[in-house]
Amino acid sequence: MKTINIVGENGKLTIEINRYERSTSKDVDDANWLNCTVYIDVPPFSGRYDASFSTRDFLTFGQELGVLSDHLSGQATFETDEGALRLRLVMGTRGEMMIEGEAEIRASARAALKFTLQADQSYLAELRRSVMAVSTEFPVRTSRGDGRR
Repeated sequence: MKTINIVGENGKLTIEINRYERSTSKDVDDANWLNCTVYIDVPPFSGRYDASFSTRDFLTFGQELGVLSDHLSGQATFETDEGALRLRLVMGTRGEMMIEGEAEIRASARAALKFTLQADQSYLAELRRSVMAVSTEFPVRTSRGDGRR
């Protein structure tokens, strides 16, 4: 299990990556889904929900964080296919970072939480490492054989 912490001065979001949903699937599309748990603590709100994210979601986010970290300008986005979680990290001109997020649960009762966290560039390197660790432990499966590259 891997964990990614999105931390700001006024709250925290944690994504816990538990396992591949279909570890034995031969279908490339089905084989790349991960079983995750999202924890949100943005006072006065807090909660948790289960979600499915793609290995590609983490890979793309890690690449965008690399560019953001290298240039200390621009933005990085984590957006899932099914809309369960959207994050947009925007770097300001003085090293401050705004984290805009939306968590949405689409069940029999629909619920969503939009939030904004403030952080700074010192947090970026650790976030990038944790996202890349997820992509290392849960790589994008590209073949129909055993699912590994």
